[in-house]
Amino acid sequence: MIEKATATFEIQAINDLFILLIDQDQGKSVTNAAHRVIDVLEKLVPEGIGHRKVYYKDTMGRIDQLKVKNRRFDGFAPCSESQQRTIIEMKGGDCLVCGEYEKDLINGFCQECQKEHGTLIL
Repeated sequence: MIEKATATFEIQAINDLFILLIDQDQGKSVTNAAHRVIDVLEKLVPEGIGHRKVYYKDTMGRIDQLKVKNRRFDGFAPCSESQQRTIIEMKGGDCLVCGEYEKDLINGFCQECQKEHGTLIL
């Protein structure tokens, strides 16, 4: 666990273009804890969020963007239906621990690192 738990989410995709979070509907929502979620991602993702866009799937199944400016949360932006479909199709990415590519990330980890590190509650 990293500092105070406020929102529980899974990192379903991380690549050079974007990070996709899935709200786990426990504690505060990603929407209501957006500032904290971005702060945690900045610490968790090697080299920070950088130029990547941060998207999240809320508890209603909608995907929208958490805008980031100067490494801080800067508001929300809606995604079109076609953007939502494209983002879901592009899941997977590099493991946050070992850096190996994994098609089906589990909370940002490859399967092997997930077994070793367990689930993060952020």
